[in-house]
Parts: sequence; C-alpha cells; structure tokens
Amino acid sequence: MFLSFVLEHPWWLLLIIPIVIGALTKVNSTYFSKAHLHIAPIFISKSAKIRRFWQLFSFEIPNATKIAVLILMVLAFIDITRGYTVVVGHKVFHRIIISLDVSSSMFGFGTSISGINCENNASLFPRIKGACRALYRLVDEVEKETKNEKQPRILLGLLQFSSKSAVVSYPTSNYARFRKKLDILEFKSHGLGIGTEMHEAIWDMFIMALDRNMMAGSNFTRLAGDDVRTLYNALGPRPAKSSLSLPLNVALKMAKIKDEMKDTVFIVPTDAVVYYLRSRMDGEHPSIRRLLQLAEMLEIPVYFISTDENYPELKRLAMRTGFGPLGGPNRGNFFMVRKEGDEYLVNDVVSGILESRFGMKITTYESRRKSYAGRAIEIALTFLMFGILWKKCVARSLTDIE
Repeated sequence: MFLSFVLEHPWWLLLIIPIVIGALTKVNSTYFSKAHLHIAPIFISKSAKIRRFWQLFSFEIPNATKIAVLILMVLAFIDITRGYTVVVGHKVFHRIIISLDVSSSMFGFGTSISGINCENNASLFPRIKGACRALYRLVDEVEKETKNEKQPRILLGLLQFSSKSAVVSYPTSNYARFRKKLDILEFKSHGLGIGTEMHEAIWDMFIMALDRNMMAGSNFTRLAGDDVRTLYNALGPRPAKSSLSLPLNVALKMAKIKDEMKDTVFIVPTDAVVYYLRSRMDGEHPSIRRLLQLAEMLEIPVYFISTDENYPELKRLAMRTGFGPLGGPNRGNFFMVRKEGDEYLVNDVVSGILESRFGMKITTYESRRKSYAGRAIEIALTFLMFGILWKKCVARSLTDIE
C-alpha cells in the first residue's frame, strides 16, 4: 500500500528554531541531590564519579522532557497526516422486474369462478397459489433486506401476461403498495386473453428495463426511438443456431448499456406449457430465443419459475443469461418447482435467486488520511507527567519546596 505523509500546517515548524536555540544555550545550574530513602542506598554504594553522573542525568531528565513536550506540541500544531487507500464494498442498487403468467392454463383452462386473485381464492388453483407464494416471498425477502434503509435500494416492477401483457407496477420501493397490488392481481377477468404469448411479455420487460435509457436528460446511455425499433426488428425468427446480430451503432450502445444493467434481473413465474412456448421460441416476432440472446448480451439474468412443465431448451438459454462463470450464482436459470400435495415449494427457489443478488457488492477504492496530531498530544502529556513525577520523586534542588 502506498503511503504519503503531508504537513497540514508546516509554518508551525518555525517554532522548532527557538526551542533548539534555548536547549543549546541553556546554562546548567548547580544542583544538590536529596534523594528519598528508597533512592539513597544507590548513592551510598556507588563511587563519586557515578554519583556525579547520576546527579547530572537525574536533574537533566525534567529539562529533556520539557523540550520533548514542546517539540511534540509543535508536531501536533503542524498536523502530520498519512494518506492511504482502502477497499470499500457497497451494496448495489437492484431492479427486480417480474412478468407473471396469467394465462388460462394457470387455472386449468376452465372454471365457473368469475374472478381469481392471490388474496381471496388462489388456494383453489395450485399453479396460481404457487405463483402467489413466489411473489409474496419475494416481497418479504426484499423488505427484510432493506428494513434499515431510509431510501430502499431495491425496486420491484411487475407485469402480467396472457395473450397480451400489461404493467401492474412500474419499478417502486413502496413495498406496502406493491403487496396490495399483488392481493388483487387478477388471473382470469383481466381482459388480456387466454393465450401464453411469453415472447411479447419478455420484450415488455426489456422496455421497462430500458425506460430510463429512453428518457431525455437521464444519466444513462441514450436510446432514441429509431434505436429501439432497430433493436426490435433484430429480434425476429432466424435459424436456431444463429446469433443475435445488431447494426454497429446499436451494438455500440448495447455495449455501454450492458454495464448499466448489472442492477437488473428478470423473473418469470409460469406454468411453462411447452406446447405454447415451442412455437414462440423461433416462430414468432420477437422470438424467445433472440430475446434471451439479448439478455445474454446485456448480461441480465433471466429466471423462469415453472409450476408445471420443464422446457430443457428454455433452461439452456436462460443459463447463458447474466454474468460470471456459467452455472454461477449470477447466471439465469429455469427452475422446476417441486410439488407436495397441492403445495408448490417455491420459497427456497425465490430465496436462492435473491441471495445471489443481495450478496453483490461494488468494490471501490477510497483515499483517506489519518492525522497524528492526537497521538502527538497524548505522548506530550505522557512526557509531561513523567517529567513532573521524576522531578518530584527522584531529583530535587535545595530550593525545591516540600
């Protein structure tokens, strides 16, 4: 570690000159020892030469301590500071964007119940109950993580999708209000149709995530309307083994936005009915494959939480999203939620996702300075007390007053 020393008030060093002159020109007085009884045997048993040396030494100690005290006070006045660098880890800002599957397969395609929501009757539909539990668990964990923060650094955004998608909550840190929206979120009478157009829902998640980049005057990389249209056009179906290709001007902006997206994560609770998703993988615009390749490019981890079917290809693509080593904690994934009876055990899955996010820290390097003025004063006071005690208990002149 590189160290640097600085004199904050160097002009006080001028006081050293009179102190040195006074010490060099001081004329020693003639002293007579009058030792205490516990000191006297020393002088009786030693030779005259040793006694004279001891007299000189013992009577000059107080003077030396006075000079040391003065020098230390000068050092305190000039305030010597040491510069050093420390490594600091700051917890990062997070945006958790959820897109919830509310297609008809979530309630078994048919029911006479007109309205279904998390608060009232989700327990009648196992898949919906599992999705609601996942969302409530997420809010619980976020509230726990931010309970001592005056301004919570975690934002929650929520969309719901079926044949169409709709925003339920833009990213917010008002968790109480977010929870109330979860209570009344509708799974049937929402007017969004009965299909499972997940590809459009994922694109809308990107629109929500990129909203700050499209705002004029923000501190983020600016995306114009033409940039967004160009990006959308590049997400059309192509051969499965091909990669996402963007025009150079948009690709350069995406490279900058990638660094800005380290705070963002996508979560999609769904029943993942493969029959519907397979045709959206490469047969619709925007294709799920291209969307996940875009997430991979921007290093946004995408997590699918399935309460019914497994889709290996969707899992493979999801695990390439995010950043860090493949299979690491900051990569996306496709989770099959285990079911026991009519309960979907989603708590551990949600906690595992959030644990990796909440453990993230930004490493910064801060330059700090440490002052030695206080230490100089402490040592000066120690010398002063030592000089007083030495003069009182060891060496006295005939003029000393008892």
